[in-house]
Amino acid sequence: MMGMVVKKSKKTEGEKLETKEKEKTGNGGEELIEEKQDEKQVKGKGDPKALTEKMLDLMERLAEYGFLTMAEIHFIFGNKTWAYGVMNELRRQGIVADFDTHMSPRKGHYLTHKGYRVLGRFHRLKVGLRFNLDRYSTFIFRHRLACAKAGITLAKHPNVKEFLPESRLWKRRKKATDKLCDGEFWYKVPDHEKAERVGLEVELTLKNQGKLDESMEQLGHRKDLDQVWWLCGDQTTLKAVQREANRRDYWLAPQRHFFILLDDFLAAKDGKAYLTDPEGQAYTIDAAKPTLLPRQPEPEPEAPVAPVTFYPVRLPADAPARTEHVPPREVPPVKWEPSRPGFIERLESFRYGPDWDWFKAGLEIAVALTAAAFLFWRFAPLSPPTSAASGGPARWRNLKPNAVYWSMGDLRFSLPVVQVRGEDFRLSVELERVSEYWGGCVLKTISIENIKGRELGRWPVKDGSVFGRETWTSTLMTFRAPAATRRLAVTLDMGASLQECGIRRVPVSLK
Repeated sequence: MMGMVVKKSKKTEGEKLETKEKEKTGNGGEELIEEKQDEKQVKGKGDPKALTEKMLDLMERLAEYGFLTMAEIHFIFGNKTWAYGVMNELRRQGIVADFDTHMSPRKGHYLTHKGYRVLGRFHRLKVGLRFNLDRYSTFIFRHRLACAKAGITLAKHPNVKEFLPESRLWKRRKKATDKLCDGEFWYKVPDHEKAERVGLEVELTLKNQGKLDESMEQLGHRKDLDQVWWLCGDQTTLKAVQREANRRDYWLAPQRHFFILLDDFLAAKDGKAYLTDPEGQAYTIDAAKPTLLPRQPEPEPEAPVAPVTFYPVRLPADAPARTEHVPPREVPPVKWEPSRPGFIERLESFRYGPDWDWFKAGLEIAVALTAAAFLFWRFAPLSPPTSAASGGPARWRNLKPNAVYWSMGDLRFSLPVVQVRGEDFRLSVELERVSEYWGGCVLKTISIENIKGRELGRWPVKDGSVFGRETWTSTLMTFRAPAATRRLAVTLDMGASLQECGIRRVPVSLK
């Protein structure tokens, strides 16, 4: 056998590329052999062309969410026996693999390298990130699977169009600072031309106040979102988020927020779930008869019509009827007659004679009254303007804020007086400290903004300190805004000696 020569087979171009790829990722030769065997399975018995549409849908969901358990896979197929059969086939072809979640359910499923490649060949791979088992953390387990269940359920709803999970929203951001929801979709109700963009937020546990404030602020900047649906893990979380949305109604408008428990949403059959708004009003998304409808455009206000005053025309009793033709009446010519003797002399004596004194005294009284009226009008306090619509003087009307007070740690902020008169507004600010220990905040400035963030007024504050159990009330601050303004924001710039101090911006809705 000494004369036999063993010839080395040349590697194909595809094998060279795979070898380079594995060298870059740091994988060993065993994994390379596994990849070659996978290629043989794809070309041979496990031909990816034999994959059904349902199998590709499942692979696409696995790529979008990273991993799923059988509980979420049942949502896709609806039949447990069928779901187990499909998973066994994909597992046999090496497209999916299992791992220990260290949670319940204990077994999770994800796409292998071959699974991602096969999905890409069918042009169904729509995410750039891949699940890395080495970076798996139980911290994201519950939230990831809750988002998957909600997303799979919403994608089946007849009125939901183009549902996208968070993994597919990264490339669609206009700015790097834009808030990313757990999912986004179009909500299109039949017989309504407008479709509204909806953001999905899954809150399983209650965030601390700082994170909740930040989340609400970021959602308020998402002007491309018409609605936000909150799926909450428990009643406490739902009430807290609902209360925060109601308090920030000024900042979030015209964006609308709706709330429901996650279990109620998933248990609703045929998508007949009921969502509530911040006020507690319930709306259904039942495709047959939905009451959660897109916002209707407000009709343009009609131009005011000036009132027309009609004055009656008094005709003489012997006036002919209008239907009769009355010829013009002939007017006799005026005859000139000379003045009577002594008439001109009597007029001259009346103007320049002794009887002129009483007329002069009356004239002086009239001049004095005119001067007094002018001085009163010039220096008297400003009287209420006249309202053309009511025909009488307009008065200050009291408006009611949406809250009695706002809690800021040991401080209470309130607006004891809010009034409007036409385009003139005035209000006062009150700070009350409910703690008795020494220390407090020093209020430096107060500013008021409209819904678009334009400053309407800024006032420096003198002696605005609040210590112990004290109450501080400002003077009336007057500013101008459109008469229909009912949403404002009051910003308090306080010293930073305590945690509740600093700059606090309080959205206020007025009734």
